[in-house]
Amino acid sequence: MTATWTIRRVGPDMATPEYLFDLIKKHRMLPDNVDVAVAYCRTAAASCLVLQIMNEDHEKVADAIISEIIDGDSATLDLMVVSKFYARFKADKTENDVPFNDLTRDALRPALSRLVEARKLRRITAAIPRSRNRTFNALMACGFEYEGRMRQAVKLRGKDPEDLVIMGFLPDKE
Repeated sequence: MTATWTIRRVGPDMATPEYLFDLIKKHRMLPDNVDVAVAYCRTAAASCLVLQIMNEDHEKVADAIISEIIDGDSATLDLMVVSKFYARFKADKTENDVPFNDLTRDALRPALSRLVEARKLRRITAAIPRSRNRTFNALMACGFEYEGRMRQAVKLRGKDPEDLVIMGFLPDKE
């Protein structure tokens, strides 16, 4: 049996600033400056698209927030993976043989392609903390390309400042 992961959209009525704040807090993506997080959540909730990637057991394996959507131009993607589903080894120390990057690609790429087509986007940008290797690999599998980094651009709560990796998804390169 082949595993498949699916996309579930969070309705606009549920994607409130409070929901987004809880989401970034849960994924340990809360910046040191909470005011920045609150401002982001208020702005994003007004027009974002929130997707959940679910596995075949209906467990959430990742959250995606697509915000700053400008018709005919661009959008921003924040992908937050649930670590245990993207780990190289399982809790029992055996190797994780689930092709999680391929499953992420197969679930997320069609949703991104539909968004690009419907909103006539020329690009989707993702900026992720350098320490988020699992997210980086999942985005690469989805067709994002490394474009550069911003040095010491983010300081997550309880962590030292770190670089942001800039990645881009260009529909004409699909």
